Amino acid sequence: MKNRFYTAFGLKFRSNFELYSMAPSSKLNGYDLSIVKVKATVEVDAEECFVKKHSENSLMYHVKGIATFLIRDKENIEIQQYHTDNDLVESVLMEKVMLSYLTMLGYYVCSGAAILLNGKARLFLGVPGVGLSSIVAKFYQNGSTVLSDAHIVIKQNGTNFVLIPSCTYSKLWSSVVQELKLEGKVKQAVREKLTKYYVDLLAQEYEESYDISEKCMVEIDPIGKFDLKSKELTVLETIKEFKRHLIIDDTEQSTLNKKEEFKLLTFLASKGRTWKVSRPTAVYNLSNLVSFIQSATYE
Repeated sequence: MKNRFYTAFGLKFRSNFELYSMAPSSKLNGYDLSIVKVKATVEVDAEECFVKKHSENSLMYHVKGIATFLIRDKENIEIQQYHTDNDLVESVLMEKVMLSYLTMLGYYVCSGAAILLNGKARLFLGVPGVGLSSIVAKFYQNGSTVLSDAHIVIKQNGTNFVLIPSCTYSKLWSSVVQELKLEGKVKQAVREKLTKYYVDLLAQEYEESYDISEKCMVEIDPIGKFDLKSKELTVLETIKEFKRHLIIDDTEQSTLNKKEEFKLLTFLASKGRTWKVSRPTAVYNLSNLVSFIQSATYE
């Protein structure tokens, strides 16, 4: 199989198959991670739908009927594929396996999104499905740079914590693509017969990392249906919200510990004002949310 090269999460990837969620790169001088499809070498109990096991230097994810993923020595991910749909295998790779891999490297991963405003990363926390991709796509339409649309990746830099841009394509439903007139940015469907698409909202260039804005961080509440409502959180409430959205890998390979986790949470909570926002779910109401964020973070 032909090798392909990608850059995402501040890392260089080499793969022996095509990945649709990332923009391809020209051949890289060296790489951090090799992602390869291999013939079956690991036997897994077929009766279990999901298996996650770790050993001294490896971590295994098994999803019945789809694939087995084996992370070896933090440098290789081997995939034994059972399902014929490559897009389904890639979804598990990017939404589950890659997040565990990043925590194994010492990154912090939160469920959320980020945009670049006034030279710093503005964070949005929220559970999957709340509309994070739609929110950052609306900011993109207004001229902002998208740093992430699904997961916030943070790395410690001395006493500071910085955001690492994801550099992956956004995933948007067709209704959002049409409402925001992004048809020219569509790459392909996320999965066959699904009206959700990989959309290229990436900037031409990204810095290795970005300072996190102290102006405002917004926690998006999925309960909002009709009216936009907001509440400014206390520092303690902010810590609880960040902890709730922090993705923790429960394997021994993770280099993070409780002390480092608390240091991150207090750092983020002390950055500035944090709001919890319930917003109307309809895509045409995104302008109300953007206007609120711009007014709440006016400099």
